[in-house]
Amino acid sequence: MIHLQYLVERIKRLETDQAQLAPEVEADYQRMYPQSYAIGLEIFQQIKQELFAGISDNERLYFIIHIQRLLGEEPQKKF
Repeated sequence: MIHLQYLVERIKRLETDQAQLAPEVEADYQRMYPQSYAIGLEIFQQIKQELFAGISDNERLYFIIHIQRLLGEEPQKKF
């Protein structure tokens, strides 16, 4: 939940995390944790649409990681 507190503070200052995350990390999470990915993506899209259009794509991955941890979603096996 601390990430959400920091996110709210960054949105108030009209800034978000600009660190460059490797795109394959998000692709791995999408493949391994499809439920967490879907929920995190929905949260990200709602915030982007309704609160802060300038939110960075890195925040999307942070949501996915935190949702996965909260759900305890087990990784999907490779096909």
